[in-house]
Amino acid sequence: MKLSLYSLLYTTQKTLQRLLYLCSKQYRIEVEAFFEAISAYNYAVVKLDTPNKHRMFPLNYKIGTDIDVIVLEEDLQKIKEVIITLNQNNKLSKVVIEEEGSFKVRYQFYKFLNLQFDVTSSSTSQLYNDCLKHATLYKGIKVPQLKHELVVRASEFEAKPKKKHHLEFIKTHLNNIDVNVLKTYKIKPETIKMITEI
Repeated sequence: MKLSLYSLLYTTQKTLQRLLYLCSKQYRIEVEAFFEAISAYNYAVVKLDTPNKHRMFPLNYKIGTDIDVIVLEEDLQKIKEVIITLNQNNKLSKVVIEEEGSFKVRYQFYKFLNLQFDVTSSSTSQLYNDCLKHATLYKGIKVPQLKHELVVRASEFEAKPKKKHHLEFIKTHLNNIDVNVLKTYKIKPETIKMITEI
């Protein structure tokens, strides 16, 4: 298949725009500032340890990733305001997606995702409520206790089996698996069996 000169130039231009965008610090969201701004709130970041998180997170992050945050119902609006004011750069557009008990804020450059914040109210599940209630600090970020994080991962893997990185996370923490905790949060018996037989 031959590309027309116009198609070739257009494709090259879009590729160059993407490369410049990826390399430019002016398109970065200040994730550290986000965590500083919400430090007084009751929150927990789940699924922090994934292959797509930058090793220097929150100082840096990989383009096209998301941050999953659980907050109290009454703090949803305030947290959304913090996220929306993070970056006043006109080159990044903000897309806010509202759902019952949660919202997403997508920072985009044209159609390319820069960073997405997925924020969910703790009132949506007992697990999320317990993640908040028993959060601990890790690199200055509030995260769930490991036993709750493992349930979050099991639940995510159960819902989306193609996301193998959740299973990999569980494998690295097999000694910390408590079957009774998994059962408490209604993880299916077949998922529990798969996890315990790894």
